[in-house]
Amino acid sequence: MAISEAEIDAARFSWEEGVRRLDTARSGNGALRERLVEATMTELRRRVGVRFMLADLAAAYRDASNWFEPLARDVAPGQPDMWNQAVVLDAAFGRYARLAGDAPGRGRR
Repeated sequence: MAISEAEIDAARFSWEEGVRRLDTARSGNGALRERLVEATMTELRRRVGVRFMLADLAAAYRDASNWFEPLARDVAPGQPDMWNQAVVLDAAFGRYARLAGDAPGRGRR
């Protein structure tokens, strides 16, 4: 199914908010939260590859909640406060989006 520009824009807004939330979520578990973001980005790399466009990432975002929770449970078992998708998942997508071929400021590849 095709991804509309509106869907990409909405996803990018969520991702940017996730990065902002991650930056302001200073707690004693910051290292664990970062490990979970990195694990999520590794999963994104597996799912969309290293050469991708924002539409590819937005398509992966559609079903990300299905695979994120099991991943979060594996990386941070017994730490459900670390599994907050609005922080960790969105921040990982936000960071990975910066690598998209059509990310703002990247120019053409």
